[in-house]
Amino acid sequence: MMIDPLTITAGISGIKFISDALKLKKDLVGDDESKEKISDALDKLDDTKGMVYDLRDELMRIQAENALLKKENSVFSGWEESFNKYELIETSAGAMVYKFKSKPPHYACTKCMVKKEIHILQKWNSYDVMCINCKNIYDIDVAPSINF
Repeated sequence: MMIDPLTITAGISGIKFISDALKLKKDLVGDDESKEKISDALDKLDDTKGMVYDLRDELMRIQAENALLKKENSVFSGWEESFNKYELIETSAGAMVYKFKSKPPHYACTKCMVKKEIHILQKWNSYDVMCINCKNIYDIDVAPSINF
C-alpha cells in the first residue's frame, strides 16, 4: 500500500473527528468514571495525532530525499553512458588521454573525466593539446629530433 501525505492528512482528520465526538460524549455523560476514561482516550488520541504528524513530516523528508537520489542516479546513468564512449589510451609521447571511440575522432581530458566532466582537448601547438576547462596540456606526439 502506497502511503502519501494526503492519506496521512485524512487519518489526522479521522482522529480529529473521533476526538470531537468523544468531547461531545464527555459533556453528555454524568458519572466521573466515564468522564475520566473519555479524558484518557482523548489524551491517547492527541498523542496519536502528534505521532501521525511526525510520520507525515518524516515521509515528506524521505520522499524529497528519494527524489534527489533518483535525480542523481539519472545523472550518473547519463554520465556512465557518455563515459563509455571513450577509452583511455597512451599517446605516442606517453601522455594518458581519453580517445573517443567513434567519429569525429578527438581526445578528452583525463583530469576532467575524473570530475565526471567531458572536455575535448584543443590543439595547443604542433605536438600538444590543451584542455580549455582546466588548462592541462598533454603531449600527443613526439617532437622529431634535430640532427646537426
